[in-house]
Amino acid sequence: MKTKFFLPLLFFFACAQVQAQDFATAGTTEVGGSVSFSSQTQSDSYFYYSGDPVNTLIVSPYIGKMVWKGLELGFVPQLAYQDNGNTNRTYLNLFLDVTGNFNTQSKVYEFIGFLAGYNAILRNTSSHAKEDGMGIGFEGGIKVDVNSRSLLVFQLQYQIQNYSYQAEIISGTTTITHTINTFSAGLGFHIYIHKGSGT
Repeated sequence: MKTKFFLPLLFFFACAQVQAQDFATAGTTEVGGSVSFSSQTQSDSYFYYSGDPVNTLIVSPYIGKMVWKGLELGFVPQLAYQDNGNTNRTYLNLFLDVTGNFNTQSKVYEFIGFLAGYNAILRNTSSHAKEDGMGIGFEGGIKVDVNSRSLLVFQLQYQIQNYSYQAEIISGTTTITHTINTFSAGLGFHIYIHKGSGT
C-alpha cells in the first residue's frame, strides 16, 4: 500500500525536475513582465544637491533568448511615472540584459544579470523638458517554474543612470549632468517556449 502511494509521488517529482531543467536549455525564449517598487536618490553636478529618496513603481516588459545553457540575452524596456505636484516626470529605460540562470536541480532557478542601455526623463515643463543619457544596472533573484511553461520571478535590481540637459544660467547655456541611483524589488510572471515547439 505504501509503495502504491509513494510511486506516483516519486514519478511526479522526477518529471517536474526534468521539465524544470528544460527551461535553461539553449534556444528557449522567455517572454513576460514585472512590476517593481523602487527607491531613487539623485544628485546634480551643477547645483550640487542630493535630493531625498523618491518612491515609485516601475513596469518592465521582458523578452529574452537562451543563447547557451543558462546564458540569456534579453531586452528590457522600463516605464515609470512620478507626480511631484508642479512637475510630472515619465522615466523611460531601454536596456539590454545579460543573465546567467543557475539550475538548483529543482523548480527554482537562481539568476544574476547585468543591464546597460539608454534612459530618458520627460517632464511637463518647458525648461529642460527632456533629459537623457546612458545607464547600467545589476540584478539578482530567483525564477520558480510553475507548470513547466511559466515562471514566477522574484528580483532585486540596482541601477546607476546618468542624464544630461541644457540649462540657461547667468553666463549662458551649460550642460548639466544628473545622476539617479535606483534600488528596486519586483515580482514578475514569464512564460517560456522551447526551441522547435509551440509550448
